[in-house]
Amino acid sequence: MNEGKELAEKVGAWMEKLQADSSLDQRAVALGKTNLQQGFMWAIRGIAQPTTF
Repeated sequence: MNEGKELAEKVGAWMEKLQADSSLDQRAVALGKTNLQQGFMWAIRGIAQPTTF
């Protein structure tokens, strides 16, 4: 789980660089960021296997 969290931090830093570049399609960058956040959340949730609602 820690490896996944570390990877998510690296990807988050890369996404921040993309967001700082005004020449890029920021709508596409925002959608990519959202979907990556969801992917990491679900992967880490799959490892943690919470039992509460």
